[in-house]
Amino acid sequence: MTAEDVHANGARPGQPEEDRTLLGKRYRAPGGTFEALCVRQGAGALELDGVPLELVKPKILPASD
Repeated sequence: MTAEDVHANGARPGQPEEDRTLLGKRYRAPGGTFEALCVRQGAGALELDGVPLELVKPKILPASD
């Protein structure tokens, strides 16, 4: 989500290239108070109140031997 005066791609000058939002990945605020699913890929990291969101790692399921 962006304000009207902010660029839609979320890119900031001087930001590393590895800070990208990835399509289909979940991002969570520290403490687990907020979680988002990325539906559009782009440059820039997701933030909530100035705090970067963490990429949620997929759960490893047990083998079905």
